[in-house]
Amino acid sequence: PHLTRIITVRGTGDGPDNFDALFNSSFTDELDIDVSPNAVKLLMYTSGTSGRPKGVLHSHNTLAAEIGNVVRFWSLDQDDRVLMPAPITHIGGYLYGILLPVTLGIEAVLMEKWDAAEGLDLVENKNLTMTVGATPFLQELVELAEKQKRYLPSLRYFGCGGAPVPPELIHRAHKVLSNCLASRIYGSTEAPTVTLGVTSRAQADLAANTEGFVVGHDVKLVNDAGRPVGVNEEGEILTRGPENFIGYAAPADNTSSFDNDGYFRTGDLAVRTEEGCLVITGRKKDIVIRGGENISPKEVEDILHTHPSIQEVAIVAMPHPRMGETCCAYVKVNQGCQISLEQVIEFLDEQKVAKQKFPERVEFIDEFPRTASGKIRKNILRRDVARLVSDQTC
Repeated sequence: PHLTRIITVRGTGDGPDNFDALFNSSFTDELDIDVSPNAVKLLMYTSGTSGRPKGVLHSHNTLAAEIGNVVRFWSLDQDDRVLMPAPITHIGGYLYGILLPVTLGIEAVLMEKWDAAEGLDLVENKNLTMTVGATPFLQELVELAEKQKRYLPSLRYFGCGGAPVPPELIHRAHKVLSNCLASRIYGSTEAPTVTLGVTSRAQADLAANTEGFVVGHDVKLVNDAGRPVGVNEEGEILTRGPENFIGYAAPADNTSSFDNDGYFRTGDLAVRTEEGCLVITGRKKDIVIRGGENISPKEVEDILHTHPSIQEVAIVAMPHPRMGETCCAYVKVNQGCQISLEQVIEFLDEQKVAKQKFPERVEFIDEFPRTASGKIRKNILRRDVARLVSDQTC
């Protein structure tokens, strides 16, 4: 009942309500709007890979703090130009495809759908300098750039996160992309950029093997009892800081999400290195409980990603009549390659992986089901393997 105006975006409408006319018009009247910087600016839902999506609330201040952290750490200025292949309905797409360009007054190129060939052309033809995206974006861009011998000299930063990033992918990106610093980064919708990687290609090993340095956050890693852990000891990431969200839209979701000191419980597990970098080791909910023992899928995934026949792998819990759960590996092989369950086990054994962590089944997959932001939807894989196991026992 309060609708007062409709703008024609695509169509033949003329007059002031046509988008092109509106876009090309000039506004001379100052807008007198009183908005608190602590008011809600953004409502965005989590991707829901492990449960019911939650509405995340950010204010003008929290988002401004995040952009400030990024600009300072990456030394961005008005000469930068952004490629954004991720959906703008994802926190990364919104921050770096909309908010960062508006804040700095720089060009941003949005992609309707990720396509490596188109992305390569855009970077090259428009001299784009930075992008942030999930693992498949970097992997496919590097593969095509290497194949076509186009080394994208304008691209100087690729922040890669949202899904596991094989260390070899970062090293390969540094070899192929002549001036680009590729780095693993870590964040979430609630706490967008807890780490921002590293600042120099001279730190390539840290860029490949860690999520980088904590930027603008007060982070502590705690054990199941809530007590801080030491260097190189695994604990849950708890974080607080000016860019953290101000709460969930449903008040009930906030009850167990913060500790008594106001730290947000991320649910992600990590260790802190002697250099002060974080290394994500898994997620508290993304575990396989085999006979009462917790197994981190990411530990096994990281090792299998180094196998020459494997392009990508995801470890999920599989029902087991005796152990409750065991590991199933969903594997996407490199073109022209094959690998068997026996070869997977032999490889893990050579890497001194504990035998209880070995996958007991391998399923081959052409493409992984993913969220719009590029995360593998393990909930779909878990349902799939549960169905396969059930069919075999019937």
